[in-house]
Amino acid sequence: MAPRRLFFPFAASVLSFGCAQAPAGATDAPPASTSAGYANVEDASRVLKKVSADLNGDGLMDAVLVIAPRSNTADPQDARFLPRIISLQLAQRGGGYREAARNHQVGACEVCGGAYGDGLTEVAAEPGSLTITNEGGIAQRWSKTYVFRWDGAKDGMVLDRYLALGDFRSDGTMGRVDLKAPTVAPADFSSFDPKASGLPDPAGE
Repeated sequence: MAPRRLFFPFAASVLSFGCAQAPAGATDAPPASTSAGYANVEDASRVLKKVSADLNGDGLMDAVLVIAPRSNTADPQDARFLPRIISLQLAQRGGGYREAARNHQVGACEVCGGAYGDGLTEVAAEPGSLTITNEGGIAQRWSKTYVFRWDGAKDGMVLDRYLALGDFRSDGTMGRVDLKAPTVAPADFSSFDPKASGLPDPAGE
């Protein structure tokens, strides 16, 4: 029996990992070279995926990059245990991009999905919004979705919604947490760390 999927298709421009499939129109291939003009991307081969949308409402098509981390040990394979890097690249009218923010914590690692494979299952972008979903489990299935919105006053993205599901109850029912602003604190995208956020976890990880 195929594992049950728990992710949530919030946005139109979707990039999926693992066994999920991206809909037509989503960009699921890495840029061929640094000629795309992405800021602070020294090695284009480490850009795993890209999705596009006008994140800040200026009429230009921005990019969200998923970048493979480098191992912090002598063994390159240890990078599998590190979170993916998510970079927000704002298109510039004169060409190229400006990196508005970079997060090193919110994108789950390659093996964090446990028995279900890759822990980062979905990255989606639409005008003014970015959605990231992590999923996994072994005996218990869990899914966590973080939705960020563009905040013009802060000139950046902030957390706007947190949705988590988990098959952890003894009767087999699903635990659910769904918090929206202003209940959820509008944490800045660049500094947001799911583990340090204090958000409730119904998944029993």
